Amino acid sequence: MCGRFGLFADRESIEARYALSPLRAGGAPAPAATALRWTPRYNIAPSQPVLAILAGKTATMMRWGLIPTSTPPGLRPGRVAPAHGREWINARAETVATKAAFRAAFASGRCLVPASGYFEWEGKAEIAADPDEPFRLTPPSARRPHWYEREDEAIFSMAGIAAEWQPEPDLEPIATCAILTAPAVPGVAAVHSRMPLVVPREWEPLWLEGALPADRLQALVDAAAKLSWVSRVVGDAVNSPRNEGASLIQPR
Repeated sequence: MCGRFGLFADRESIEARYALSPLRAGGAPAPAATALRWTPRYNIAPSQPVLAILAGKTATMMRWGLIPTSTPPGLRPGRVAPAHGREWINARAETVATKAAFRAAFASGRCLVPASGYFEWEGKAEIAADPDEPFRLTPPSARRPHWYEREDEAIFSMAGIAAEWQPEPDLEPIATCAILTAPAVPGVAAVHSRMPLVVPREWEPLWLEGALPADRLQALVDAAAKLSWVSRVVGDAVNSPRNEGASLIQPR
């Protein structure tokens, strides 16, 4: 699964990595005053804004937690979340093309979620009844957090799907997204059986432009499984999404 990650590259590095025009809201040309705000983050958690790269080399911010477009309007009291229906932070690559909550977003709402690395917690895990829901784990105090980063890429792309949800008739739609997961590669699997589905650079145009049909998704998973990773055990401060800073990814 992917439940916490970091993207601490600066704006210029992100623009260069994805050949973007200067980051602006929605990717459209706009005055400097409406330029997309970007703050490097070391501890991005569900329900928070994440940077997403869209077709046409544009970028925008989305809420991490996919709310399907078909979800009825209505906000939970005190929360920007649906009163009816659910939201998902992850979607399994094996079922994203067929599961009702995901198939529309997979067909027409693909995106890339840039990352510098991600966190995973080592500990006893039990698969939840719904395989796209987070695993039930032992308490954080009993688990060791690990930081994973690519061996040869400072910024990598996680496969994402996106959807807009109308929370109330008189409110603006909310752009939401989920990150795809795949079976963990050897070395990662010792800590957790799932990991983010990373899109190799040569596959990024196919993913964004919708030129990758569902029957070729396994080929993408197989290509991602060949990517190399490095990891280290880090401190417990990352357990709280309120904590930020480079110290979160330092060796324990």
